[in-house]
Amino acid sequence: MGLREKASRYRIGKSEDIIENFELLFAGKTLTQSELTDIKHEIKSRISEITSILDRKLIDMNTLFEIGKELNSTLHVDDLMQIVIFTLMGQFQIFDVAIYFIRDSHTDLHAQKGFTDLPGFEFSAKFIDFIGSKDNALAVDELLEYPDEYTHLFNSGATLVIPVKGKNRLMGMIFLGAKMNNEKFADEEKGFSYTLASLAGIALDNARLYSELDKRYQELSTLYKVSNVINSSDDYDLVLALILETITTGFGVKKALVLSHDDNIYQVVETVGMDSSLKTMEINFTNTENKMMDDNVTGILDINPDLSQYASDFLRCLFIPLRSVAAKVGAIIIFEFDQYTVHPENTDLINLFSIIASQIAPPVFMTKLIKMEKEKIQDPFTPLLELINKEIEKVENFGVDITFAMLKLTNFNKYIEFYGGGKAFQKFDALSAKIKKDLPPEVKPVRYGSNRILFIMPAIAQTDFEDVKDSILLTSQSFFKDDQEVDIGIDFLSVKYPDDTEDKFAILSRIE
Repeated sequence: MGLREKASRYRIGKSEDIIENFELLFAGKTLTQSELTDIKHEIKSRISEITSILDRKLIDMNTLFEIGKELNSTLHVDDLMQIVIFTLMGQFQIFDVAIYFIRDSHTDLHAQKGFTDLPGFEFSAKFIDFIGSKDNALAVDELLEYPDEYTHLFNSGATLVIPVKGKNRLMGMIFLGAKMNNEKFADEEKGFSYTLASLAGIALDNARLYSELDKRYQELSTLYKVSNVINSSDDYDLVLALILETITTGFGVKKALVLSHDDNIYQVVETVGMDSSLKTMEINFTNTENKMMDDNVTGILDINPDLSQYASDFLRCLFIPLRSVAAKVGAIIIFEFDQYTVHPENTDLINLFSIIASQIAPPVFMTKLIKMEKEKIQDPFTPLLELINKEIEKVENFGVDITFAMLKLTNFNKYIEFYGGGKAFQKFDALSAKIKKDLPPEVKPVRYGSNRILFIMPAIAQTDFEDVKDSILLTSQSFFKDDQEVDIGIDFLSVKYPDDTEDKFAILSRIE
């Protein structure tokens, strides 16, 4: 071999690289049989190497294709993760695999095989951002810029970190342990694992989307059903009980307080998962809470100072004002859920409970007013019965009769639902005052319940009774003539004693 040829081979660096430098090595030279044999051997070796690489690529592609079909055949997250774990274990002959999900810049270990020392470590937000910026799998040795994470992963036996990306964000990380033969992961293997993780990320995104849609459907269905039940009752205590059942069983509330607003005081009326001794406790709202109450805005807040000792395990709470029309009904303060995170960025949770508040506030307000009205006369029947007996005794001494009549607004509950309890009871108060003003002095009106007025008319002639009746009905009808959306419904029943009945105790039941 001449000096020129030796020099060219020295420049090339690899004397056996015959194919790539063929023209340079054999230009103007007749090949010997030995050289031809070497060239044929090199070509066969190269073809075998390329064939092996292509076969491997084909196997990997076929594996990814089959795994992709498997991943897209289920919408269950746990099933998806098990497919990924067993695929990686079989493909690379490893025993340790762990999958972490990313939620609100925090990591959550979702599934693992092996890796007994890996759990219990919180990865930093910077580390998560770094992994999310990569479009390939990384050897643990490439993480030296993050000493805490590197040390923990190295000591735990992890050798590879694989980003799991959805359609537009990092959804998780997969950690792999060492191979059985202790070889490092080749570039092709890193590429395979990243592609598999990407397929899993898309499938996981679809599964979560389905899960969110299904959860939203269940939430709205629950809200619709409970709204119907709540609005069907006029019992304040029952409505509160239904609300508690709704937020605990329907929406997974674990710890919460229900507050009532009376005389500018907020007081605990019900508790969920907290000490029942908190009932009747008065809460001083912060300026922020008062502003959210005034604006009827639901949001995530720091714990109220009055509640800090009872909710010391929590940093934040979901504050839900309850308002009906212009009236402040109260509030719900939720500290913990089964399935939701109380975090300022959780706008879906805030929006959901804004809708819930709009549904439960009106019936709470309405039933609360009804309860207050009933409590004005704790036993409306007995005092009224005693009054009727006294009036009968008076007229019996003079040997005359007495007429009792009852005005009843039959659709008053529907009126409350449509116009709100505040307007409804103000309207009935004004009607009572108007009727009383127009009555003859001998006729005595008595409020009975939330939608009735009893009239006591001693020794009244039939013609005068008809005039009083017409006046009451005309006033009542004209009073609601502008409220066309609800037919208020007016009943007027009467009974004369002793002409119609001699049973004093049956009078009230005859006109109710």
